[in-house]
Amino acid sequence: MFGGMLTPAVKALIISIVGVYALELIALNWLEDPRWIGALWLLPADVVGRGWAWQVLSYMWLHDPSSPLHIVFNLFMLYMFGGFLERRWGSWAFLRFFLITGAVAGLTVTAVGWYYYPFQPTIGCSGAVLAVATAFGIIYADAPVFLFGLLPMRARTMLLLVLAFVLLDWVMRKPGISVAAHLGGMAAGFVLVKGWWRPSRWRRRPPPSDPRVVRFERKGGGDGGGGRWVN
Repeated sequence: MFGGMLTPAVKALIISIVGVYALELIALNWLEDPRWIGALWLLPADVVGRGWAWQVLSYMWLHDPSSPLHIVFNLFMLYMFGGFLERRWGSWAFLRFFLITGAVAGLTVTAVGWYYYPFQPTIGCSGAVLAVATAFGIIYADAPVFLFGLLPMRARTMLLLVLAFVLLDWVMRKPGISVAAHLGGMAAGFVLVKGWWRPSRWRRRPPPSDPRVVRFERKGGGDGGGGRWVN
């Protein structure tokens, strides 16, 4: 499995992220005026101290101008797994999932960063992209995937390896990597797909023999965003 079809929402996200990245490079390397970038990246001191709440979303459209691999890896993962989820849920439901998980990742960075690194900016959509990978690994657990386009494995194995890499980054305290964003995004994706955000799911589930128990399926038809993440 080398990637899903380039579906409308995934295509729009890729185009918009690449477009902002191009503007970012122009602003830094040609205009030498990075002021608007400082208004869009995620800085805990600005979110908490100045009330710049939009940064918990806008930071996802910025990527490391000194390392194109940052944006390439994120968009490759989005292409690999996003199309399958969008076709299952619908475009609007997928877009909501991406934005919500990205915002939760941003809020996680803000909460952790306000205590540990209030003046360190965070950029990139890795949190939301890892949420997409988490959702794919749960829903299509037995689907064959090729990690990094090379290593064949089941989707559930891929998800466990990704989580292991994120935890390894945390243990090693690797500089320049926002583990808070990665774990926040993955946790948000897990909660949304599993339905734990709904109080009704906290009650004891009926036994599997109960006909009311159904597998995860998108509610609503068509591409019109009537989809839901859980049954």
